[in-house]
Amino acid sequence: MKKATATLLLASMFVYGSSFAQKKKEKVAPTAPDTLQAFFKKCMAKVKEGEMAPPFKYVSSKGDSVSLSDFKGKYLVLDIWATWCGPCIQEIPFIVELKNSFRTDNVVFVSIAADELKDTWKKFILKKRMLGIHLWSGPRSVPAFYYTIQETKTLGYKSDGLSDGMPAFVIIDPQGKVVKNFAPYPSHGDELETLLKSLPGLKKK
Repeated sequence: MKKATATLLLASMFVYGSSFAQKKKEKVAPTAPDTLQAFFKKCMAKVKEGEMAPPFKYVSSKGDSVSLSDFKGKYLVLDIWATWCGPCIQEIPFIVELKNSFRTDNVVFVSIAADELKDTWKKFILKKRMLGIHLWSGPRSVPAFYYTIQETKTLGYKSDGLSDGMPAFVIIDPQGKVVKNFAPYPSHGDELETLLKSLPGLKKK
């Protein structure tokens, strides 16, 4: 009986381990340069402007699950960031200012953190008293990760290619289509605010 129980336990551990490895494989990009570039191209193809945004479902800072479909009928501004990302942190006060400029009922600002640990992210937003909708995706988790891919030259690299970089700001329309991938940073003057004001049907403050 003990032997049978031990065998069953080992089998369960193997299945669990295989399942975990598969999930991890799906979330983490390959490391080989040629394979990585091919993977990045596939990522970009999934979030083209004018196409339907891939659905997401992430845990919020309040502990509930939030999905893309929850915002149907409203414009959505995604801020994909991480607590370890210096440029992301620098954008926070500008995001707050932008939110205050658009306190209307048909545009929602959602921050999605790509931190490795959920506790790190949660402690950070509590310490900084960050209000609004905050979600945690985990590192390189799809589909949030798709939006972080851009040309290396825009990130300051000397060679051409594709890489992942944050922060990334994305605008999705009330029908769920990507309006703008890599929208201007809130800190870059009035570019993002002007873009939002130009969208049809978006109510002003």
